[in-house]
Amino acid sequence: MNKTFKKHGGFNEDLRGEAAALAWLKEAEQQGGLPAVTVISSSQDTLIEEQIVTTVPTAQAARKAGRALAITHAAGAGWYGCPPPDWHGNGYVISGVCTPVVSQENSYTSWGAFFAHERLEPYMKYARDRQVLQASHIKILERICTRLDRGDFDTPQPLLVEQAPTNSNIACARIHGDLWAGNLLWDANPTNPIGAILIDPMAHGGHAETDLAMLALFGCAYLKEFIEGYESISPLARWLARTNCSPPIIATAFALCSFRQCLCIQNNARCRAVHIIIAHKKGCSYTMSIPYSQRLLSIDYRSPKLIPRARASRTRSLLGSTYLSFPAILSSGT
Repeated sequence: MNKTFKKHGGFNEDLRGEAAALAWLKEAEQQGGLPAVTVISSSQDTLIEEQIVTTVPTAQAARKAGRALAITHAAGAGWYGCPPPDWHGNGYVISGVCTPVVSQENSYTSWGAFFAHERLEPYMKYARDRQVLQASHIKILERICTRLDRGDFDTPQPLLVEQAPTNSNIACARIHGDLWAGNLLWDANPTNPIGAILIDPMAHGGHAETDLAMLALFGCAYLKEFIEGYESISPLARWLARTNCSPPIIATAFALCSFRQCLCIQNNARCRAVHIIIAHKKGCSYTMSIPYSQRLLSIDYRSPKLIPRARASRTRSLLGSTYLSFPAILSSGT
């Protein structure tokens, strides 16, 4: 008998939602999608899964996993924010904070509107209430939400998602939703043809690039090969034209869209990090540093005159990785 892993829910968490998400992702396995861990049983506060014996990743396994994720994405979803069909909760709760899903009657026809209203705005309120961001910073993000809502940053899905049959006129991917590197396990089981397996999803209908952005957030082994595998069957739409950078530097940030009048992205090769800098007219700025190899993401507040050289004068931890991912729509600015 296979060994099992028992997971206990946290405050206000309902693990039946995670079980439904895993089952939804598993539906794509027969078409070659990325495997998801098997659920043995689930209740509101307990989830029992098959235990995964992990191994060291390889470039070949990463390419296979990338191709398989593209197939999972192409399995599709009915609308942006669409929950798994067997889940009727309001969303996924982590550490007491709910990431909402969206009912069909309240659904959005574009990624930008969904991301503005169901991802940024709830967390802007969370940040404002806890004084993580100042009122002037919130105003900038509100302006970005306005541009998102009107579609300024909407881009096509990867090719397989665009070509997949759908019951609506919306091309929407079936995404894992929290695909940082710790939720992609490299499986030692020889019966797994892909060599990788998904755990801990917050699956919903979204933009496929969200999962790729999350993989880049804290770094992922063989990310370059992973994306090469993905693009070998499902090319990303106008990648270089939109980002002006290579795929491993996928934009992962807190609502920092290509807002050229206040945004600058610098690729600092010496410290192996991407610095995303917002500077606004009244003399305040903040920078997000995304190291490739360290689990660090922070906001630095300082004078824009010090941006080229200065280290952070003050740092506050941001809300967490769940709130930071979005499709790679940034453009480099000056």
